[in-house]
Amino acid sequence: MTKNIITICWSLLCVLGTIYAQTDNRFKRLTSETGLHLQTTLDRRFTANAVAHLGFQTRTGFEFGSDRRFNRIELAFSVNFSKVKGITKYANLNPTISYTHLRKLEQSNFWLGGQLDQGSLLILPASTDFENNPISYTLWLSVGVAARWQRQLQLKQQRVNVAINASLPFLGYVVRPAHAHPYPENYLVDGIFDFERTNLGRYLITSGRIRPLNQFTQTKIKTIAGVPFGKKGHEIGASYQWELLWGGGRKKVWHAQQQLSVFLQINF
Repeated sequence: MTKNIITICWSLLCVLGTIYAQTDNRFKRLTSETGLHLQTTLDRRFTANAVAHLGFQTRTGFEFGSDRRFNRIELAFSVNFSKVKGITKYANLNPTISYTHLRKLEQSNFWLGGQLDQGSLLILPASTDFENNPISYTLWLSVGVAARWQRQLQLKQQRVNVAINASLPFLGYVVRPAHAHPYPENYLVDGIFDFERTNLGRYLITSGRIRPLNQFTQTKIKTIAGVPFGKKGHEIGASYQWELLWGGGRKKVWHAQQQLSVFLQINF
């Protein structure tokens, strides 16, 4: 059932992304972003205290479409090292990949569509005080709604392109065991577990659960301001993105990010 839902959602997004009107102006562009972020993390597996810390993030995106259709494939990665006073240090890794498809509303600056998002949040204690090779991991594959507002402003003699993007998942397939070691619950059943970790990957992927919005969210809001340059209208600018990852269950996780980046966009 889970595989069927994921396959249907992915197929719909792909089909929407390949339908174009013959009269639309097409575009293809590559974007690269890098910058700093401030994260606040609360993982009930390790501590009852929220921890704020600075880190580094980077995003690479490929955008294609037309005057009325917008598609973006994005790879993102953030990393930081935090410290809970008197306890231990943690390494936080957050790689994600997403696909967004939007359609423009007639006679407006608004775009609406959907997003498919796959990612993971990995929290690894650096202390040797923990046993059983501890790692807090949250893996997800979600489908949700996405929106975009964009407009070109004229500031004296300079054009500035401004956009606001937002996305909200309404359904996710989430893998998050309640304990802080590599094994999922369905791998610890008597007669299955072995120290050689045979078929551990398969048990891990199949241990997930379908989570609605009130049990899982990965909300993103992003503001972009860029200045075009060159004959092809390349763009350079800055962006601010706010993210919130929340996962329920017996051991909840709460992970918020504020990201400030500079970006370069190359048109083909």
